[in-house]
Amino acid sequence: MNTKTTDQNRAKAVDQARLLVTGGMSANEAAAAVAEPLGISGRTVKRWAQQSGESLGVASQDNAKNARVVARSQYLASREELKVRMSKLAHDLIDRCYEKQEDYMSSKDGPERVWYDKPPAADIKGFVTSAAILIDKCRLEEGKATERTERLTVGAIEAWMTEQETAMATDARDTVNAS
Repeated sequence: MNTKTTDQNRAKAVDQARLLVTGGMSANEAAAAVAEPLGISGRTVKRWAQQSGESLGVASQDNAKNARVVARSQYLASREELKVRMSKLAHDLIDRCYEKQEDYMSSKDGPERVWYDKPPAADIKGFVTSAAILIDKCRLEEGKATERTERLTVGAIEAWMTEQETAMATDARDTVNAS
């Protein structure tokens, strides 16, 4: 065990530990990995790092924060790609409603290939339903409303009813006057 360590050796040990933290190790793991060959404790390396101005813990936290930012960015990019693919698939499904469709029918000679000018109604219903679900999911991904909801106050309903009554009375009066 070396009882006397030069400032240069301390700086080198701290730099190695920081490099390991940047590579993904925790502060404790990096300090222990650097300390073992030197015959000192990991706590000593962490103290040296603290004395040099930035603790290994701060570097480790910064590294973890950066990793979270990168992971979040990749996640959001993946979601954007998914929205594009869902939208394209919805368009393709709608287009299939107008295209010729190939099908196979049973016959005494085995399956027989049949072409329709347009898909059967049941298939069109399936295409449209699938497209509608995809469009709904795209809107959900974009944070948009996926259902129509209206909330009216009693006052708003009463005002609308008064407006309708006035319009009906005016129409009735105009009809009587025209006769």
